[in-house]
Amino acid sequence: GTTVMQRMEQRVIDEVNDLMERGKFLVYLQPKVDIHTGRTEGAEALIRQVDDELGIVGPGMFIPVLEHYNLVHMIDLFVLEETFRYQKQQMDEGHRVVPISVNFSKMTIIYPELVEKVTAMVKKYDIPVGLIHIEVTETVGDMDHALLERVADCLKRLGFRLSMDDFGSHYSNLAVLIQYDFDSAKIDRSMVTEITKNKKSRILLDY
Repeated sequence: GTTVMQRMEQRVIDEVNDLMERGKFLVYLQPKVDIHTGRTEGAEALIRQVDDELGIVGPGMFIPVLEHYNLVHMIDLFVLEETFRYQKQQMDEGHRVVPISVNFSKMTIIYPELVEKVTAMVKKYDIPVGLIHIEVTETVGDMDHALLERVADCLKRLGFRLSMDDFGSHYSNLAVLIQYDFDSAKIDRSMVTEITKNKKSRILLDY
């Protein structure tokens, strides 16, 4: 029979699926603007939940529960598919399309069915390569390197650009940025705020 933990996990899965079907999860786009031109050159997809009592709440209210049951991939894949759907709609309607970044947690990277599910989305929506970027946090440097290399290679071959989020929050992981062929890195706020007084930050940013 199933254990108590398995039953509780299934209950969470059912509840999340129900919320998704009822439109209780929303994806917002935070624009990335060129400071020189003021032109929107991209966006980042952010997840929010519509709670019947609290209104719109951020991921801090629901992600910890999913992390406890190793189910964060449900949210990350939901955001990815919503982003695919949005990009496809924008193209079909003739609007200008800019790349959108989607965050993948470390737990999503090690989700066994990740490549299979992402491949299915690529085939389903058939949008041009490069319109969706995958962002992973620098903490992926703590993962099994062979697994990370395999997943990163698969995502690149599927046409995604890979970006490292929070770069500089762990100086020791500089090698991760180089080893896995990331296309770009988002500098962690701590490096920018310390740039005038921290020599390491200036060296890393070539300041």
